Amino acid sequence: DALSAHRCKRLLFNTFEDTKYHLAPVCVNFSQYDEYQCWNMESFHYFLPALRHNPIYKDLMASWFEPHQAIPLLFPLIFQPKPEILARVEAFKKAHWSEYTIALHLRRLEKPDSPEKIYWDCAKDLVRTRVGDRNISTTFFVSTESACTKLHARQILGCSAVFNENPYDRRTPAGIADGLVDMYLIGEADDVVLTGVSTFSDAAAARTNIMPHVMVRSVSMCVRLLSSEPPMSDFRRMLRGPCATCVDPAQIEELREAEE
Repeated sequence: DALSAHRCKRLLFNTFEDTKYHLAPVCVNFSQYDEYQCWNMESFHYFLPALRHNPIYKDLMASWFEPHQAIPLLFPLIFQPKPEILARVEAFKKAHWSEYTIALHLRRLEKPDSPEKIYWDCAKDLVRTRVGDRNISTTFFVSTESACTKLHARQILGCSAVFNENPYDRRTPAGIADGLVDMYLIGEADDVVLTGVSTFSDAAAARTNIMPHVMVRSVSMCVRLLSSEPPMSDFRRMLRGPCATCVDPAQIEELREAEE
């Protein structure tokens, strides 16, 4: 509403339908839209981190935001839950958080080759690394839509596993509120083990700038990312696209390393 009085250019980057938009934020010189007073950019992916690699805007981005700080700074301005949601988050933390808390997000995993075990192993490895022999209480907060996964969490992690007891239903306001509470709780943990290529996981970690561990199915292991900023989807395909030449070789290598 605050922008309604301005002339605004709507830019739709639909990366699922047109490959040429994969590199749009990295390549485009937006000065062609100078006649407009604002841009309304819509997409299925996070383009803000990719603007760091745009040769035209990288210096401006660097002057605005420290590395990994853009989304944590902007998130509360864009996304403002109702007070009752935040009250639920604080109440859950008060009831269940320990001296060391790990949050795990597992999307519904019901296939025979479910990689669930990788999540549990990663969480237990983190406890061994972070806690060691110290007498520190530990909590595993598990965010999942699967009743089976909740059962497995309790069997494997014991009474240290806690979760939202309500059944998730994305079709109802109550179910969406439960998911939102979970997303905020994940960002309040000391360490997180998340689902790769999940906007829910991405937002949960980026909100509080917590470096996530993600499960990589192809190599059956858990890895820690070097940035909390969500990546633009499909870097590999993007860098082989027709406008990869707009980025200098050093930047392309940097993007490839970030994607890997």
